[in-house]
Amino acid sequence: MESWPLPISIGTLDPAELVTTTVGVRITRWEPGRLVGTLPVEGNRDAYGRLDSAALAVLAETLGSVAAALEPGSSGIVLGQELSVAHHEDTGAGIVTGTCVPVHHGGSVSTYEIVVTAADGRRLCTARLTCRLRRTAQPTTTADRKVRLSMQSAPPPRDPYWERIGYHGPLEPTLDVLREICRKHVLEVPFEALEGPEGRRPVIDWAGAYDKIVTRRGGGFCLQANGLLAHQLRQIGFDVTELAAHIWVGHRGYFSKGGDHLILMVRIDGRQWLVDASYTSLVYVEPIELVAGEYHQDGWTYRVLTDDDWYVVQRRDDEGWLPLYRFVLSPRTTEFFLREAVAWHLDGETRSETARTLMCSRGIRGGKVWLVNNHLTVAERGTVTTRTVRDRQDCAEILGRIFRGHEDLAERGLRIWQQLQDTR
Repeated sequence: MESWPLPISIGTLDPAELVTTTVGVRITRWEPGRLVGTLPVEGNRDAYGRLDSAALAVLAETLGSVAAALEPGSSGIVLGQELSVAHHEDTGAGIVTGTCVPVHHGGSVSTYEIVVTAADGRRLCTARLTCRLRRTAQPTTTADRKVRLSMQSAPPPRDPYWERIGYHGPLEPTLDVLREICRKHVLEVPFEALEGPEGRRPVIDWAGAYDKIVTRRGGGFCLQANGLLAHQLRQIGFDVTELAAHIWVGHRGYFSKGGDHLILMVRIDGRQWLVDASYTSLVYVEPIELVAGEYHQDGWTYRVLTDDDWYVVQRRDDEGWLPLYRFVLSPRTTEFFLREAVAWHLDGETRSETARTLMCSRGIRGGKVWLVNNHLTVAERGTVTTRTVRDRQDCAEILGRIFRGHEDLAERGLRIWQQLQDTR
């Protein structure tokens, strides 16, 4: 991930000696009135395996100090005067994100609030930094002057995630932006849960999902892809809550016992919208409002029903209304999904069918293509067709379509398919 250099004078010090380098602070986004930076948990744990509170203080003071240095007209040395940190929760994995906003600007004294959140969106701490600017006649060096001017006049680099999904539009928390982001994500990031049948335990924290989907250009299942989407939406100002949905098990006629499907609720201007960019079969692509009623997209009709405390999402097909999943409005965390989904599906006696099943899909214009073991389904513009995979060559062609642009995933999928055939 690209990041801005810290716009502070380091004099004759080797950058490796700076505490910000040692703990891994990175500035990832800057705009007037808002500065965002990250800190990895790895390498910054306390004796109990949690993120050390001292590292959070370093992150908070760094963001506040850098924000002060970037204020228009600033020329001098920023000195921290007072830092207070209220710790709310802890975390033991992933990357934490700090967002710094100004509270007060004065001639030589400014105060900033820094909120640090975990990869799953939980607030870890709230900090407040008051700093003083000791002015000098001019910036210390030409390099200092160039860095400060470049960050004040040029937009910050876009996160590589946006390039990964092919989104080049504005990054602002509006409904139109959300709709376009969801469409791009569904078309560019294939759904795949290949780790289970390969005998590998999947990572579902934000850092692991980012590495898999963005850095290594892989696909992902809901806990990874929707979790990553939640994080990216928060970074550009969306109010996002993660929910646990119970999927409809059609061949058995009931909803799953565990809430093992991650969906998102996004609040925009007082209205609540459901977002699901990672589901095996066909589901709404654009957000649908969390209000009972019918919603039409690309030749398909969806509806939201209420049943006591439950919300139920359904899709209409030739035989009537097909349940997709149900959920309640209880926020969930990564720890919840590790316990209720990953552990349940992969561990011991509860090891489920999904860990022994080839499942993958890809959004297409007007629908979706999905493969579950030997069963191919194509849903396009209101029409659903199904058939059985004929042979290895047929499977290779199907996987090539689903994993277009992801040849390594197609190869892995074909190996899994062959292993399942061999064990029948």
